[in-house]
Amino acid sequence: MSTPLTPPTPEDVATMASDALHIYGWDLSQDGNVVEIGIGPFGADDKPLLPGMNFQAHVFQVPPAPPIAAEGVDLDVDVARELAYTSIGKTFEGWTVVEREDIDTSRWESHHWLVIRSEAGEHFGATYSKGLTEYQDTRPWECDTIACFEPIARQTRVVQVHEWVTRADLIKLHEYDELIFGGVYCTHCTPDDCADADDNVMWPCPPLRAAGVTDDEAIEIITARRAAIEKAHRASAAQGEAKTAGGDRG
Repeated sequence: MSTPLTPPTPEDVATMASDALHIYGWDLSQDGNVVEIGIGPFGADDKPLLPGMNFQAHVFQVPPAPPIAAEGVDLDVDVARELAYTSIGKTFEGWTVVEREDIDTSRWESHHWLVIRSEAGEHFGATYSKGLTEYQDTRPWECDTIACFEPIARQTRVVQVHEWVTRADLIKLHEYDELIFGGVYCTHCTPDDCADADDNVMWPCPPLRAAGVTDDEAIEIITARRAAIEKAHRASAAQGEAKTAGGDRG
């Protein structure tokens, strides 16, 4: 039996993003300041119970909010190793694990990136490797006496998150139906208790218009759907005739 699921909200995503990666930065690009985030809800039985949800996080560059350390820190390997195995958000010996990222995997080793935060709010990052297969007993910083962490500067912050739907999904969401007296309306935007024909939201509806769906594209969609329905009807009729013919021969 699966645990109840609550679909993530833009506020949840903003909190999640603000707690982790943005602390040490998404690099801003020439393409803009929008980071796309995909989330796939899962239940306790590890089976997808809800469709994946997509969000866009709008970020922009800001002066470093947390203090930036003037120089790196050298940690005892036992402390660094414990941090490498510590869950994100947990603290050990005054250091909080902020993020852990898998970088690369070779035949004998896996390589990782670890970000930690000091009690003063300064962030530091270091790479480390772990053994695989025959070398799986090789621990992080196995051959070192100290673990060197370099200062990290926060580069961006999240200013807005909203749910984002692809254009194809948007068209699928805003389905249409044909009116008896002609015209088509959006079944998604039109209220269920619509009693007056004038209250129907005509299709393409405003959300589809905003996504760039033109009248010509709408006609193509309607034409393709009518052709598919016609094809299905012909196939069903042919199947019925075949059954009837078989019965007559019997």
